[in-house]
Amino acid sequence: MNPIFATGIVSAGKDLIQNLSAPSSKPNLIPAGKFSAELSKAESSKELSASTLRDDFLKIDQVKEFLAADYGSEVHLEGRADGSIQLVSSSGRRLIFDAGTQTCDIGQNLLKVSIANQANISTTRPNAILLRD
Repeated sequence: MNPIFATGIVSAGKDLIQNLSAPSSKPNLIPAGKFSAELSKAESSKELSASTLRDDFLKIDQVKEFLAADYGSEVHLEGRADGSIQLVSSSGRRLIFDAGTQTCDIGQNLLKVSIANQANISTTRPNAILLRD
């Protein structure tokens, strides 16, 4: 048998086996218009959730009382190493919300979303957001 002919038969057999055993995978192509629509939808949901979280946090009675008592002062929200959060006023007052409470969870989420969106970032306190200036 001719060696060139034998090599061709082996190569053809190998290609046939690979094509039959390998699953046919066609990439799912997303139209460009759909991608941009999905991207803008995702971005708007982030902004909506940040404003909703902020509104929810500011509606909490303890937060409202703290803000009312320190009228005219800057108030920052910052996370603490133990997982709790605190409100810090430029007058020196602090209000700490313990980790695991609903207020702390809302505050932590607000802090994370605001920092990720670069919204209301404090220029004087690292890793804190400004609730009122």
